[in-house]
Amino acid sequence: MNYLFCLSIFLSPMFLFASDTVFVKTFGDQYENQGENIMYTSDEHYVLVGSTYANDSRKSDAYIIKLDTNFNKVWSLAYGSEQLEVAKSVVETELGNYLIVGYTNSTISAGYDVYVLCLDSDGQFLWEHNYGGSDWDFGNDIIKRHDNTYLICGETFSYGNGASDMYLLNIDEFGAIISEQTFGGIGEDAAYQMIEGSDSSCYVVGKTFTLFDTTNIGVIKLDTDNNLVWERTIGGAGLDVGNGIFQAANGDLLISGSSNSYQLRTDLNIQIYRTDTALNEIWTFEAGNASPITNQSINFDDEALCIVERANGDIISGGYTVTYGFGGENVAFTNLTSSGSFIPGPSPYSGSPDERLKRGVVVNDSYIFIGTTEAEGQGNADIIIMYFDTVSDDMIYVAENISDTILLATSIDDINILSTESVLIFPNPASIDNLSYVVSEEVNLIGYKVYSASGQMLNEYNFSSSNEGRIQLQKTATLSNVIIIEFLFDGGNKVIKKVILQ
Repeated sequence: MNYLFCLSIFLSPMFLFASDTVFVKTFGDQYENQGENIMYTSDEHYVLVGSTYANDSRKSDAYIIKLDTNFNKVWSLAYGSEQLEVAKSVVETELGNYLIVGYTNSTISAGYDVYVLCLDSDGQFLWEHNYGGSDWDFGNDIIKRHDNTYLICGETFSYGNGASDMYLLNIDEFGAIISEQTFGGIGEDAAYQMIEGSDSSCYVVGKTFTLFDTTNIGVIKLDTDNNLVWERTIGGAGLDVGNGIFQAANGDLLISGSSNSYQLRTDLNIQIYRTDTALNEIWTFEAGNASPITNQSINFDDEALCIVERANGDIISGGYTVTYGFGGENVAFTNLTSSGSFIPGPSPYSGSPDERLKRGVVVNDSYIFIGTTEAEGQGNADIIIMYFDTVSDDMIYVAENISDTILLATSIDDINILSTESVLIFPNPASIDNLSYVVSEEVNLIGYKVYSASGQMLNEYNFSSSNEGRIQLQKTATLSNVIIIEFLFDGGNKVIKKVILQ
């Protein structure tokens, strides 16, 4: 028998923290806002990413929110062009900045491009880059690799073998491309999420079109240098998609997805797999509508979009359900033991469509999920986060809706951020005793910091005003052939430069 429990949210003025409480919060304005991913930061805060529509048009901006440990807003920012920008994932860098990945159609002639936005921990703009070819290209996830580079996965229609391919892009802290790779066959392939394995390998999950005219869950393993180890698939004769991946404490892979391969319907069912690191199946769990087809025009899709492991080895997958909801899509969790047995949870709470969860994180044995709700909040749709630390069948749901006044910035000038051209470094490459800088006359430099490529601060210099001079470097054991210089200006502005030492 297949089981699932789903949660729909109600509004309450109460604010409770109890062991059997699901804490819910929404963020947004009067228009449409989408939640895509959440990250726990080194300063014990949370960064949420998604998109916001500033008006009733279909042009969106990347929407980034930073919350404190109690999920109160520290700052929020909408950044983009006059076209469309969507943020899908975020990672913290060695320097404490945030790399946000998604996609944009700001270069109209090229369709969509992978979009990477870099902000500092206060939300100030540092840089942005577009990547891709002449067709459509999308960024879906970004992770930090063991060598302090950053790997992006997504989908490309510009490169590869088929209609679309899995797209992997390796960049450094400043967006310079290290390598590009595509994987796929003759049909449509895409990569949706990645993890770095305990052995510093990398696992990528998504979908792949097979030779048998079906779509299967596609999984790729890369070695420590991002070289391909293997490409493998999971699935049946229908449509199977891998949405999320997580490595369990014992090294096994946990994969969340959706499938219509195993029942006589075209609707999607929740599909969860546990495999070893070679993708050999240990068990699988399915939940959804297993009844015979009655009216194929009615959609009863159920999907597991993300998955995490609890401290005791149990598993929680987040997504949405139509089968077990109250009309439209309702937030759904699937709770399993480490061996794949169902764990009973709270009864569904009646609510309005539509809601779904996209990603989740585990922080200090607590579980935080992010998604989108049309049932609660201020506008047509809002970002929703759900927090809890236990699962039981008598949980209390407590919700708070936050009306967010979103700072909308459509250009660097709008948020008073300096262009990288404000600072000139020369020569570059340089020797340790021959590196100089000049900054433009319109700005006032108050100091700079020197970091190693791994993020360790080597030197710090502060002064009242000096718009040109020589960079002071000392030869130490930690000084490598690549250094990062952060120039600090009045008003909290900054410019970051990378220098190669000879």
